[in-house]
Amino acid sequence: MSTGNIIRTLRKERGLSQSVLAAEIGWERGTIAAVEGGHDRPGAELVQALATFFQTTTDHILGRDGVKQPAAVQTEEEAEMLARFRDATPEARAAMLMTLRAMTRGN
Repeated sequence: MSTGNIIRTLRKERGLSQSVLAAEIGWERGTIAAVEGGHDRPGAELVQALATFFQTTTDHILGRDGVKQPAAVQTEEEAEMLARFRDATPEARAAMLMTLRAMTRGN
């Protein structure tokens, strides 16, 4: 996928117009339109601004990888839950998963 198509897809997934995106990142709507239309290539500053805004990597914006967003940083609680899960017996793991699934049904 081209850089312009990636930017268009990210923008549309969030329900943003080109004008709103441009205003949010401090660029002109015409610049966004030119890049999305394939008439212009974005410079490093624009790519960085878009990656920051969309919470993804510059590589993704440029179509260099298949990763949409970088891995999330674990909180201390998440790390503890994972450590406890890994230390548990297979039976305890199954019970933990059943409990989590029951607690999050419908959310």
